[in-house]
Amino acid sequence: MAYLVAMVAMLFTATSYGRMAGAFPVAGSTYSYTQKGINHHLGFFAGWAIYLDYVLVPLIVFITGALYANAAVPEVPYFVWVLIIAGVVTVVNCIGVQMAAKTNLVLVAVMGLLC
Repeated sequence: MAYLVAMVAMLFTATSYGRMAGAFPVAGSTYSYTQKGINHHLGFFAGWAIYLDYVLVPLIVFITGALYANAAVPEVPYFVWVLIIAGVVTVVNCIGVQMAAKTNLVLVAVMGLLC
């Protein structure tokens, strides 16, 4: 149920981004859309908020993944799991978007098989 609710929220977000891109065809995404659609000050706030999201969400993913991995294989220290997960994510993203998309498909398939 949580995945369905999240999917609906993301569909609304994607639709909004699509409409805003049509209305304001400029780079900057959240900052630009909020600045031009509402006002400059809220655009500044939205830009910083999305930047924090880009920084903090990967950290949460690394920490949570390391907690699960350490519970499954406690012989490997927690901080090593954090470094492994961060390293793999970094390498996949540096290789490119197509590699990241393929990796995501594999991970979703593995999760589907495990559930």
